[in-house]
Amino acid sequence: MTEADWRVLVSKQEIVFARTSPEQKLIIVKEFTKAGNVTAMTGDGVNDSPALKQAAIGVAMGLNGSDVAREAAEIVLLDDNFASIVVGIKEGRLLFANLKKSIAYSLAHLVPEVVPVLLWAFAGIPQAQGPLLALCIDLLTELVPATSLAYEEPEALIMQVPPRNVKTDKLTSFPLLFYAYGQAGMMLTGACLLVYFLTFRELGISGRDIYNIDYKYFTGSGEDDDYVTSDGTRYTGKEQNDILARVQGGWFLMIVCGQAAHVWVCRTTTVSIFNHGVFGNRITNMGVVLALLLGCFVTYTPGLQMVVNSANPNSLFILYGSLLVAALLWGTSEARKLFSRSYPTHWLNRILGW
Repeated sequence: MTEADWRVLVSKQEIVFARTSPEQKLIIVKEFTKAGNVTAMTGDGVNDSPALKQAAIGVAMGLNGSDVAREAAEIVLLDDNFASIVVGIKEGRLLFANLKKSIAYSLAHLVPEVVPVLLWAFAGIPQAQGPLLALCIDLLTELVPATSLAYEEPEALIMQVPPRNVKTDKLTSFPLLFYAYGQAGMMLTGACLLVYFLTFRELGISGRDIYNIDYKYFTGSGEDDDYVTSDGTRYTGKEQNDILARVQGGWFLMIVCGQAAHVWVCRTTTVSIFNHGVFGNRITNMGVVLALLLGCFVTYTPGLQMVVNSANPNSLFILYGSLLVAALLWGTSEARKLFSRSYPTHWLNRILGW
């Protein structure tokens, strides 16, 4: 066969080579690999070992295969059943998909952790997220929900998705980062800002009052100069510290509650969560409850409040923010999944579909 013949063959979607010898198997693997394909080769004899070694994935028979073939292969079929290869592909896709879900969930909370620093640096408003509270999110409340996504069952359409391109389809692709930072992260931040400004407003401090305060007030030291609002209300340094603790406690708890709503969204990427089963993952169910309990423990425990600089936030504001972020996350996510299922080849899926 000439190079032109091989160019025609490797461009086919499906092709069968019948009655091939071990030497021809090796040639087939080399030609398809040269064309940029990821090749898998099955075999059981000693003569098949060169092709098994050459292929990206060598699959040997476990019952009737030779020792040489098994050592040359990456995968051994213990039952010698080719249908097990399909099961293995499904498990591999599930593993890859669940890793992406866990990454998308974990990255989203970084936005409401970074935004307070940026607002403090460029707008001069009081710091909304304390460093110890940020560590409590990263090392405490996020662990079980993020890990629970590793136990997610495969989606109904997992074997209908085309094979991924190993060169371009990475774990942290642009659509995933755009979703985590540009969509979910911004929604979480919006809910946190709602709680932030409502807490200040409840205490008679408007958004204009806290803008560009020259980093002299609400620093958390308790020794700040007296702060006077536009309507003449005066707050001492200790009162400013108490207000800041309430604000930071509300921001922290809002992130915890928002992520508790977000984890359900991340359980599927194409199938509706209502078809997949809202409470089908018991680890996620327990993880959400544990995260909320830990968040409340950090926020409301008297002795711990002094350590992390937190105080009891207004529970009604947390409820407002939680309902808002849950509605936004679930609504936009279900709409995106419906669009992805209805128009799988649309160009928007290259941006929105992760």
